[in-house]
Amino acid sequence: MSRAGLVHKYQLQGQRNINVVSSVGFDNLDRLLRTLVFTQLVLKLKPKDILPGSNHIHAYIVLNNVFPVIVLRHGDDPGMVPFITNRLERVIILSETFYPEFNKIKTPCRICLDQDLLQDELTFYYPDGRRDVVARS
Repeated sequence: MSRAGLVHKYQLQGQRNINVVSSVGFDNLDRLLRTLVFTQLVLKLKPKDILPGSNHIHAYIVLNNVFPVIVLRHGDDPGMVPFITNRLERVIILSETFYPEFNKIKTPCRICLDQDLLQDELTFYYPDGRRDVVARS
């Protein structure tokens, strides 16, 4: 199927190599990783709708309100997040790690770490590091 162009195969390399197959082609692994982590959030929250994002916003999810979702990966500048979020009403951030710069965010915000997306219970954090919501998947 890969040779026919029906699916695209990727290999994520780290402590363990993980094979990933996608029906959509990605021009780089960074975009694929952002999409994978966003997909995990969608599977947990089961939003009513998903809207395309632009610039620093990966996508918008519709729950009881519309939430822009920012996905931070290793190498992104976490210092830019407070500036990006200042113009938003609310935001969800998906990140590999919890950065001290999150404490400068003034917009209502919830942060979810990659490791928490893999658990049965989904944990969110306030920008100051306090735990907020634990939602069952």
